[in-house]
Amino acid sequence: MSGKRHAILVAASDFPEDDSLTNLRCPLQDVETLGEALGADNHGGFEHVHILKNEPHYEILKKVNRVIKAADREDMVVFFYSGHGKLDEAGRLYLATTNTSVDVLEATSVPVSQIKDYFDVSAANQLAIILDCCYSGAIEKSFTKGTVDEQLNLMSGGKGTYVLTASTGLQTAKENEGDDLSVFTKHLVNGILSGDADTDQNGVITLNELYRYTFKEVQKDSHQKPMKWDLNVEGELIIARSGKSHWKKRRDVVQEKLLAMGAARTLPNSILTAALSLSEKAPGEIKSHEKKHYALLARFADEDMRSGGFTEAWLAVKQSPEPQINTSELEWSTKPALKPAPQETTTTAAEKQPAQVSLEANKKHEKKENLICFAVAIAGFFIIFLFYNEATYGSEDIEAIVVAMFLGVCVAGAGLFFTYRKRKSRLPFTAKIQYWGWGILYVMSFVVMIDELP
Repeated sequence: MSGKRHAILVAASDFPEDDSLTNLRCPLQDVETLGEALGADNHGGFEHVHILKNEPHYEILKKVNRVIKAADREDMVVFFYSGHGKLDEAGRLYLATTNTSVDVLEATSVPVSQIKDYFDVSAANQLAIILDCCYSGAIEKSFTKGTVDEQLNLMSGGKGTYVLTASTGLQTAKENEGDDLSVFTKHLVNGILSGDADTDQNGVITLNELYRYTFKEVQKDSHQKPMKWDLNVEGELIIARSGKSHWKKRRDVVQEKLLAMGAARTLPNSILTAALSLSEKAPGEIKSHEKKHYALLARFADEDMRSGGFTEAWLAVKQSPEPQINTSELEWSTKPALKPAPQETTTTAAEKQPAQVSLEANKKHEKKENLICFAVAIAGFFIIFLFYNEATYGSEDIEAIVVAMFLGVCVAGAGLFFTYRKRKSRLPFTAKIQYWGWGILYVMSFVVMIDELP
C-alpha cells in the first residue's frame, strides 16, 4: 500500500432546518467505528482520517476540496458519507447536512456531482466514494451521461475511481433497531476487522472483495442491494489489511508440521499425502467437498495440534455427511447428476504421484533437520575450543583451565539443548538421535581434555 492514505468520513444525523428530515441514530457511530478500522495500523493504515459530524454543506465541501488538492499521484482518497440521501426533480443525488432544507435542496446540501468534479481534477489515482444513505445508487447519474453500461468509461482523465453504495437509486437504507451501526456500515466494518472480506486469503482486502462480502451480508439483514462501479480502475484498490497471514505462508507452516509428523511416523501416509496435496491449492481452487478439510489445515497452521488430534479431526471431517444442496438455488445446473463410477482397486498414476512427492519431501525435511543439528554441534565445539584456548593461553592454572572448559561445554550444550527443544516436535528420528549423540560427545570431549591436562 504505497503513497499516503486519506479518509474523509462525513456523518449527518441531526437536521434542525427541516422537519421532513428525521434525525438518524447511527451516522455518528458509523464514522467513528469506520474511522477506527481505517486508521488502525494493522487494518486500514490510513495516516489521515478526517471525521466531520453534523457540519454544514459548505464546510464539508471545503474539507473535501482541500484534501483532494493536497493528495499526490500515489495517494489514496476515500470519501464516506452516512446520513440522508435526497433526489432532486431530475433524479440527481444530494447528501443532506445539518443545514439542509429540502425546499432549497440544491443550495443547502452536498451535490454528489460536486464531489465528482473535485475527483476529476485530483492528482491522486486511487479514489473511492462510499455512500451509506437512501437512494445512493442514484450516484450513477453524476458519474455518467448515459446508461451505466455505455458510459462507465467516460470518467475524465482516466482517474481510477471506485464507487460503493448502500442501495440502488430507488431504495432506502436501513438502521436496525438495537444496532449501533447502520446495516451497510456494520458489515463494511465487520468485513475489515474480522478479515472475512479477504476472500482470496492473501492478507489484504480490496474494495471488490469488500463489496462482495458486504453485498452477501447485507442481503441477509435487509432489503437493500448494495451497488458498485469501477470507473477506469487499474488493478485492485486495497482498502485494508485483513490481519491474516497470506495463504502461502500458512501453507509453508502446515507443510512443515505435516512433514515433521510424517518423518516421526506419527501420521498415516494416506492422510499425509492428502493433506500435503490440499495445502498446495489456493483458496479459489478449493472445491465444495474440500472446504472443511481446508479449514482444518488453516486451523492446524495456527494451533499447536498434536498428530493424534490432527488425525482424529481429519477423519471426523471425512466421515461427516456432506451438506444437502438445494438444486433450485443452482443458477447454472440443468443437467442430471451423474452416477459415481465404480472405484478401482488399483492405484492410478495420479494417485501415486502425491505419495511420491510426500516421500521426497520427507527426505528433504530429514536432511534439513540433520544439517541444522550438525551445524549447531560444530558451532558448539568451536565455542568449547575458544574457552579452552583462552584459558590455556599463557596460563598454567589447572583449576582455571578446568572451569573454562566446563563453561565452554555448558554453553555449547545449552545451544544444542535449546535448538533441540525448539524443533523437537518436527524432528525426524535420525535427527533426534544425532542431537543426543552430540550431547554425549560434548561430555566425553570434556573428560578427555581433563585427562590430558598435566
